[in-house]
Amino acid sequence: MEVRASLLGCTVACQHCHAEFVASTRDESAPQAFDRSLDLLQRVESALRRAEQQPSTSASQTNPVSETV
Repeated sequence: MEVRASLLGCTVACQHCHAEFVASTRDESAPQAFDRSLDLLQRVESALRRAEQQPSTSASQTNPVSETV
């Protein structure tokens, strides 16, 4: 069964038989696909951490672009 990388370590249920299990990487049938998913997840988490460290800019601090009609 395939699950999203974000669900690894979580309890998930099969939509067919409703069996519950903890998602893990024990199945070695698709290690490359998992590695790509994990790499993507790590890059996204890194980008989110960087974004959180950036000072936020509110709308009042930015210069709005005015349109001439």
